[in-house]
Amino acid sequence: MSRHLRPLRLTLLLLFLLLVHSAPAVAVPDPALLAPLVELESRGARVSATFFRNGGEVVHLHGDRLLNPASVAKVFTAAVALSELGADHTLPTQVRVVGKAPDAVEIAISTRGDPLLRARDLDSLARCVAEAGFKSAQRLTIVLDPFNGAHVPPAFDRKSTDAAYRAGVAGFQVDRNAIVVSIAPGPTGQPPRVTVTPESDAVRVVNTAVTAAPGKGRGPEPSVVVVPAQDGTFEVRVSGRSPAKRSIAVSKRVEDPAAHAGGAFRAALRRAGVRVKGGAKVGPMPSGGRSVCSRTSASVKDMLLPVLHDSINPIAETLLRLVGAHQSERAVGFTEGARVLGDWLRNRVGIPAAAFKFSNGSGLYDANRVSSRAIVRLLTHARDDARVRALTTLMPLAGVDGTVKRRFKGTSLAGNLRAKTGTLDNAVALAGSATLPDGTHFDFAVIVNAGDCKDGPGCDRLDLPAVRRAIDRAVVAVWRSVGGPEAPPAPESSPAPAKRQP
Repeated sequence: MSRHLRPLRLTLLLLFLLLVHSAPAVAVPDPALLAPLVELESRGARVSATFFRNGGEVVHLHGDRLLNPASVAKVFTAAVALSELGADHTLPTQVRVVGKAPDAVEIAISTRGDPLLRARDLDSLARCVAEAGFKSAQRLTIVLDPFNGAHVPPAFDRKSTDAAYRAGVAGFQVDRNAIVVSIAPGPTGQPPRVTVTPESDAVRVVNTAVTAAPGKGRGPEPSVVVVPAQDGTFEVRVSGRSPAKRSIAVSKRVEDPAAHAGGAFRAALRRAGVRVKGGAKVGPMPSGGRSVCSRTSASVKDMLLPVLHDSINPIAETLLRLVGAHQSERAVGFTEGARVLGDWLRNRVGIPAAAFKFSNGSGLYDANRVSSRAIVRLLTHARDDARVRALTTLMPLAGVDGTVKRRFKGTSLAGNLRAKTGTLDNAVALAGSATLPDGTHFDFAVIVNAGDCKDGPGCDRLDLPAVRRAIDRAVVAVWRSVGGPEAPPAPESSPAPAKRQP
């Protein structure tokens, strides 16, 4: 090397060292920040937690441990639905009539599994049929395509309950496959007034309850159970004593979603002045006749809002089933969607097969396993994939709305962090993303499951409030260690309200 170049090289080296030493150090989080989660483990719980900053891992606790993510599984369902179906994808509804007005041979309806279909939508379609000149029909056919006749998602049979959150899904479904039973007081000693919405010809009310005499307190609670009948309908049985001074409303799932929806459309046709002989039957869309009425569902993006904000199980299960149907030429059950999800995670997201196992799309019961590191990898992938980029923005905002409305208030994550919760008796999870002041991203996932031990506070069931507090403390600690502000920004001053004009 020339003698003249050596001083220049030395000078550049000294400048480089000066810049390196003068640059602010990047904080590396101490594992002790996860002390609240370690404490849960000391009590018998099992934990998997992973934290990323700007796409790189900063700290973890058993990041590769596979645990039950509960409803955080819905993040995976949402991501694959956005990727495979598209955020703007919609589902067509068609009502086809065979025969001439005013008497039809057959009325057939197909909704392609629309999970947001409401009773009011069926009323609009029924009025459309009536306005087309039809007054009666020999039969009503409900078309289940693109699904087959299965309606109970994997693992849903592990708990026997008629609660609405456990509703199944079908190719024709209405009001999230649940009914609301309203009970109003009658005269003392007489039956209360019972109504069921949506109205369905597949529903029969058996009311043996009596209205209690007025007294102090809230009064008694009647029993409400939903029981399938042999003729394909189901009974809503109301018994016991009902309060004298207040009404009650309870929500229950229906045993057969398609039969219920078919009965609801038959009732809607009757209200519109179209009489159908016989009950609604499952069958193929007739090739003859003509399409007289149609509508378009909400977009996949709109379907995902109640899934991610309110954790609605039947919508999530429907979307994963639609993902499976999107790549199939035949009617699908529940396994096809999970298979597409697995292929997508391996081949597109780059998550190893050993890092997950999915059976259903809602996270209900003991159906799924995933590591916290795999969840965070999905969140970071979503920002780089144009089709999935909407995922994080569709999640609720901490301290503002959805299932995280009451979380992280008083911290700088409120109004910044978008996250999905998961809650079962034996599993609590939280995963989300926030933006640091320098514009980089903070992503994390924490899963806590009850332990396999025989006794102790971390066994079988979790102390849900305590686990949530531990998760939130750990998240805030890591957030602050990587540059997150200590406190939320001061609210901007608002202009004084204008005086009201007289």
